[in-house]
Amino acid sequence: MVCAPEVGQASWVVLEKYYRKLLDENNIEHLNEKNYKRLVCNSINKFVVIQLNHLFSCDYLLWIYKVKDLFQFKIIQKENILDFDWRFENFWSTKNLDAWLKSESISFRYNNISLINAQVHNHRKPSSKFRFRMKNLCKILNL
Repeated sequence: MVCAPEVGQASWVVLEKYYRKLLDENNIEHLNEKNYKRLVCNSINKFVVIQLNHLFSCDYLLWIYKVKDLFQFKIIQKENILDFDWRFENFWSTKNLDAWLKSESISFRYNNISLINAQVHNHRKPSSKFRFRMKNLCKILNL
């Protein structure tokens, strides 16, 4: 699983900077645990785009991963991920917003492929984590 630099594990102040447009669209003035969860659930398709733009902050991403005892790698061009149409209706989770408000984490699937784990920790700074399952991201994007 991978987190995007700058926004994958960030403070509320930093996230407010990058998500201002989405906050305004959702009538959210500031971020806290409840509002972050509301933002992610209500705008997951737009949230993902911002996260991916930061994950692919360079023209190429070198992803190194281990399969059994061997290291593998994949080089991904940023241009191959930018035009994907993330449809809200294709995201699915076993939890709704009310259930997530009572717990720390939620997982999202896209077209029934496990893609995202989002967490808000009560006793950790920064509180939020937003991580992609890189193997499944490549599968969804046909990379």
